[in-house]
Parts: sequence; C-alpha cells; structure tokens
Amino acid sequence: MRIIYLIPAYNEEGSLDKLADNLSTQLLRFPQLQAYIIDNASTDNTKAVIQALEVKHPWIHGIYIKEKGMGVAFRYAIREIRGLHLGSEDWVIFSAADLPFGFSDLESFIEKRKEYESCITFVGSKSHPNSRINRSVKRTVASWIFYLLRWFILKMHTKDPHGTIFLRADQLNTTDNIVSKDYFFSTELIYYMEQQSKVVEMPIILKPEIRPSKVNLIIDGIKVLKQIIRLRLRQTKIS
Repeated sequence: MRIIYLIPAYNEEGSLDKLADNLSTQLLRFPQLQAYIIDNASTDNTKAVIQALEVKHPWIHGIYIKEKGMGVAFRYAIREIRGLHLGSEDWVIFSAADLPFGFSDLESFIEKRKEYESCITFVGSKSHPNSRINRSVKRTVASWIFYLLRWFILKMHTKDPHGTIFLRADQLNTTDNIVSKDYFFSTELIYYMEQQSKVVEMPIILKPEIRPSKVNLIIDGIKVLKQIIRLRLRQTKIS
C-alpha cells in the first residue's frame, strides 16, 4: 500500500522541517510513503525550505505554483501524481502542514479500514463523538452553522468534511468535478464522494490551536452559503 500525502504550504517556512521530521517517523511502517508539498504563491522562504527538504529526503517532492488557495494547491498536486499509476491499494491523504491531528487520523484510518473494507473515503472528523478536541466557542458555533447549511441545501451527511481526507487512489477522477480554489475544495470532494458511497468519519485528537482563529461568522458564513448554493446549482444542471 502506497501512502501519498498532499500538503499545501502557503507561508509555512517555520513548520516544514518539523513536518518532515514527523512524517519520517512513519517510513518504517509505510516505506513507500511519499509527500507532495505545494508552495502556492508563498511570500516567505517556503520554496527554499521545500527545495532543501527535497535534497535531504527523496520521498519529499515540491510543487511550486504562483496562485494562492488550498483548492488550487490540491488540484495541481492531483495532476502531478496521476503519473504514479496509483491503484485501489493506494491512498491519497489531503492534509495540512501543521498536521493538526498528529497521526491520530492515520491510526484511526488503519483501524477503520479493517471495519469498512469496501469504503473509498475516510475523514478524520472533529465532529466524531470519540474525537478529543479543545476548540474555541467561535469555531464550534461556525462548524455547526456550516454543517446545517450543507445538510439543508446539499443533503450532505458528513458532519466535518474539513478534516484529513483519505481517498482511495483509484477514485482520483472524482476530483475532476471540483472547481473550488479555496478551503471549500474539501466540501466539494466529500460531496461528490457521498454520491458514490458511504463516507466514514473517524475520531481524531486535535492538537492545541497554535494560530488564532480567523473565522468570521458573518463574512465566512455568507461566503460558504454562496459556495454551497453554486455547488447545488451546478449539480442540478448536471442532473
């Protein structure tokens, strides 16, 4: 089984060395592990740090683009890994540079995959009843508002599509339908995967928040609402 991490890195120069050290601890268990780190228009030394890591670690690969946005980064990376000829035994992990769940998401995946052998999508979910999290009230309220919007308009069942996503590699073509350039990428991906099969949410342990929350309930709520409606309209046209 090959494990492929896709990790956007916008102005992440201070976290990438630690990221590489953390990922290297998994090489004994997953010797074919690969990490694609996407520098998407960083204004700091992120590119130089990634290039140094590529030299030091042959399993790390840098992708350098001039456009910001998490969705943009993931879509570029997906195009890059298509040439790896990944199959149904391989998994692509959509994660973040600070690995907010450590490897608790990976441990849950290993366990849940035994229970749901035919499942093609797993999500490390902050909304799972067994997850251990300590979040601000603002983030908690925002998460529930966004969940209700997704459920009411899109009929989505996944409570937290913004955790670490584990996608079976032979399902990468599903991402061709995604148009989002920002964090809504994750919602689109889970939305389309729910059309195919059950998405399994898994318990995680959330590390203490290092960065202050930038969530604005009004501004971000309106933005998410517009994105959800546009997604619904696109799907209606296709249907």
